[in-house]
Amino acid sequence: MRFFFFFFLILEPLFGHAVKQTYAKFTNDEDGWTLLITHDIGLNGEDAGDPDVPQKPRDYLFTLSPEEHAELREQSQETLRRALKIQPSNYKVSFPDYDQTPFDFPDLRIGGAYLHVKLQGPHPKDQALTLEPLPGPCPLYVIHEGETFQNVKVGEKYALIPTGQGVGGGEGRTSFDFSGFLTVGFLHVLPAGWDHVLFIVGLCLLQLKLRPVLWQSLVFTVAHSITLALAAHGVLPAGGKWVEVIIAASIAAVGFSSMKEAPLNPWRIVLVFGFGLIHGMGFAGALAEPLQESSQFLPALASMNLGVELAQVIVVFLVFGVFAVISRDRPRRYLALFVGLIGVFLTLSRIFEW
Repeated sequence: MRFFFFFFLILEPLFGHAVKQTYAKFTNDEDGWTLLITHDIGLNGEDAGDPDVPQKPRDYLFTLSPEEHAELREQSQETLRRALKIQPSNYKVSFPDYDQTPFDFPDLRIGGAYLHVKLQGPHPKDQALTLEPLPGPCPLYVIHEGETFQNVKVGEKYALIPTGQGVGGGEGRTSFDFSGFLTVGFLHVLPAGWDHVLFIVGLCLLQLKLRPVLWQSLVFTVAHSITLALAAHGVLPAGGKWVEVIIAASIAAVGFSSMKEAPLNPWRIVLVFGFGLIHGMGFAGALAEPLQESSQFLPALASMNLGVELAQVIVVFLVFGVFAVISRDRPRRYLALFVGLIGVFLTLSRIFEW
């Protein structure tokens, strides 16, 4: 029982809301700089980041009155001013989705209600143009520029235009950004993908031997790479309620099936591959956008999946590190049961939207 509570304390922080990522596309030309932000309206208001508040669908935006749209734009502008510190601050804010008749809003593969918010300003004189995320419901911003994706977290300051560069300040950032895509993939698992972490922990518990676990991890990565690529191209749906339900059910399945220690067999590989296909559709909800933006799709997909795989391997070695210093069988069964029960709870909560 003490072992059960020990692991509960370790895993409890992972039960928070998954780390949100906000994407913004930066351009810099003769007319000045532009930062086009894809803004989740769920970040507005007192309920921002609350996992118990379901995300509004895109269709919700088409039900609002003109007055409600005006209030939404005002809330979004205020949210971004509180969430992002941009210096110098002499920029203008506009909402290009409202320039069309009828209004048109981002139709992302992940679904949800989003607005494009455009920040525009002149080239800075004798100083850098910097961006710094502030504490709030969205701690990670992914800045897309050419072929580069820069991950900027709360407390970090990123120079969009270095001092003295002015026009073309982003020049030199147009080559393929291996490390940027790798980091995006890694961060989607650690720390953002707590349900993904639980699935990998469940894989480890069938047999506490490194080689079978790494084989399962590799099969899982190959499977989710396939569906991530297809979802990014629009062939398969990205995310969605029932994808999330099946992902939660997969956690229960690997947890309960790992309670009895057994050698790796072909059926287990088939099970892991099948669940990997579903997890890939879930990954696409967060990762499809940078893949779509890249002109080098396959290298971007490969480096992003390498980041995912590296994070998985870290989880595997952490689990093996814990079991290297404690007795194995009873704690292993307790943890497998714990993972299975979490999977059941997550499945029910996602079905009934608790």
